[in-house]
Amino acid sequence: MIHRILVFVFAASLIGMAWSGCGSNKSVEELRADGKKLFGDAKYAEARAVFAQALQVNPSDRELMYLMGVSYRRDQLYDSALSILRRVDLLYPHDREINQALFDVAMALNDWPVARSALQGLIDEGAAPPKAWKMMADLWRKSEHPGNVYFYTKKAIEADSNDLDLWLELANTAAIVDSGGAALEYNGEAIKRFGSSDMLLANRATYLTFVKKYDSAEVILRSLLVKDSGSVQIRLNLAHVLSSTKSLEKKKEALALYKLVQPKVDTMFKVDSLISVLEKELK
Repeated sequence: MIHRILVFVFAASLIGMAWSGCGSNKSVEELRADGKKLFGDAKYAEARAVFAQALQVNPSDRELMYLMGVSYRRDQLYDSALSILRRVDLLYPHDREINQALFDVAMALNDWPVARSALQGLIDEGAAPPKAWKMMADLWRKSEHPGNVYFYTKKAIEADSNDLDLWLELANTAAIVDSGGAALEYNGEAIKRFGSSDMLLANRATYLTFVKKYDSAEVILRSLLVKDSGSVQIRLNLAHVLSSTKSLEKKKEALALYKLVQPKVDTMFKVDSLISVLEKELK
């Protein structure tokens, strides 16, 4: 019953789109051949008109609906392509070709839920690209869902443990949805695999701060500052660490660092309030 309703809606949506030769007595198969010839010649609008005529006779034809959707995609009419491809997907689920087309159109439209669904379909069908799990994690990141980013990043690492970006992502999301301790573990594993890069060490200092290991974080940040004395981000992170300690001398140094970086930090991150708090505390 649901499929009949969908087919009726789809057929109704094609009214007024029929080919100029709608008065002809061509069969569906003849129209299919004509439309595919036009499609192959990149005459997509003309092909759609022929497909539309054929679909009025056979509104649930999988190939005709699919080619109609793809022809819209080729003309970058993504909204129309998505509408038709989602309908044919309902009628013909678990279809690799349809899921691939849906994924491409959804990505062009930034429609992350549809892109995830199509990608999952490709995974289930054994037709997923090599970086499928990484792509899935990225799609969940775009939807700001760190829990699922964490889950799929783990699966991505199981498939490819030599991708540094995955370890960076795993540690960062662990700090959000798991714990600072878990983030430190993943960061430590990355350092074993890829070496002690400045980026990995800077991240480690951040995770150490999360678990209140301020002395260890301070040691790392000071060593990085020796190598890059002009880094605003390192100075800012060091100020955060020093201000978190109980030492008045370190709090004074933190205040000086905040004032030093204040004119240079991004306008989205204001240190004025941090400076005010420290000034009151040190009076």
